[in-house]
Amino acid sequence: MISQETLNTALTYITPGIIQLLMDNRQITAEEAANLLYNSKLYELLEDRKTRLYHLSFPILYDMLVFNRVSSPNYLLSANHALLASSI
Repeated sequence: MISQETLNTALTYITPGIIQLLMDNRQITAEEAANLLYNSKLYELLEDRKTRLYHLSFPILYDMLVFNRVSSPNYLLSANHALLASSI
């Protein structure tokens, strides 16, 4: 498992990509996009090292946020493992 410091560094690269996708696709301001992301269940789970969501791409994370596919931790873990396995 990665360290908290490494996760924090990863989040500094991940969050701007998701925010940009929100701005582009939903025609909202950076502040609105940031509020939407930072107050979401997705971001809460991104901060949890056990979910390993930091491995996923911006578009996948964006889709998870927009289509509310973050309600079930079991779904997240199974989806994440499937995506990681398919990239090997």
